[in-house]
Amino acid sequence: MVGSIVMRRVLGPASMGSLSILFLIIEYCKESHLGILQALDREVPLQTGKGDFTKVEEIKNAGFNFYFFTTLIISALLFIVFLYMRTWNADDPILHGFAYIPMILISYMIITYFRVISRVQHQFTILSRLNVILAITEAGTTVVFVILWGLEGVMLSLILSSIVGGGYLILKSPSRPKISLGFLRTKTLRHLLTIGFPLIIYDAVRMLFLSIDKIMIAFLLGKTSLGIYSVATMVFNFLMPLPKSVFNVISPRFYEAYGKNGNIQEVKKYLIAPTLTMAYLFSIFVGIVMILISPLIYHLLPQYWSGITAVYILISSTFFYSIIFMWGYLLIAINQQMKMVYFNAVAIILSVLLYSLFVTFFDWGI
Repeated sequence: MVGSIVMRRVLGPASMGSLSILFLIIEYCKESHLGILQALDREVPLQTGKGDFTKVEEIKNAGFNFYFFTTLIISALLFIVFLYMRTWNADDPILHGFAYIPMILISYMIITYFRVISRVQHQFTILSRLNVILAITEAGTTVVFVILWGLEGVMLSLILSSIVGGGYLILKSPSRPKISLGFLRTKTLRHLLTIGFPLIIYDAVRMLFLSIDKIMIAFLLGKTSLGIYSVATMVFNFLMPLPKSVFNVISPRFYEAYGKNGNIQEVKKYLIAPTLTMAYLFSIFVGIVMILISPLIYHLLPQYWSGITAVYILISSTFFYSIIFMWGYLLIAINQQMKMVYFNAVAIILSVLLYSLFVTFFDWGI
């Protein structure tokens, strides 16, 4: 949170708008694994529950190699695009930041793969320490680098933080996948893609739903308005890791329990009780943030004060996001993940229509 506040204070709304566009590009490029991570998240606990540990190792190796090579391909293509685009407008701040994206994707790939493997193998002590390391590294490097180098400093901070976090996970994780092209010929990879591809469609649609607000603001109102809106996304991103981290701990045990007998009735305790508990406790947390956020923005980020209404709206939305996690895991477990695609697709259409109506007709701004 400290790094995010300093970053917005130093850059200002216009540069934050450019940075928000770069973050959008990064988020979409992160899906280069084509659903392999979601498949690992599901299959490793399921096969562990069945006691097939040889299959578990095959799955982990195939998943790592596919993700590694697709990331290299996407990164190479993005670098070629950068070389072509810089002939248009070499002074564009978005283009300057774009140059760092290939390295960000490669470093992110390492940390993301080992984070998934550590979670599904219940290595939560390692993950807790990783979160502390990342929090300290990101906050420290963001504050220093953004003061020294502005927008490019933020991109450098992302690279350094991912390298530090990835290095820690590699050292601590017992998993040691071997880089090999042999994964292309395995039935395991085809099995993972069969599971993961519908999930990546859902992930892409869900990502579009979560980012459609930023896309519409950039398109209808411009980069400066998008930068002002970033203060609302800052608070949203501060709140959401709490329910996400809680349910990330529960989900591997849920998948293992379901993998043992395939009976939904036997895993109800993983669905209802955690969701109700989160609903009660998180609503209190959201209320506290609602009270404190107004003076915080007014005194520390006065350039973004015009976005305070958007802040309150996004804070309210976090409660509803916090109670849907386990039900998504349930649909994945019973191979009904495409239903989530349909729900999010309808939500996207409604969002575009409502954004267009409220911004262009009612002139309500962000």
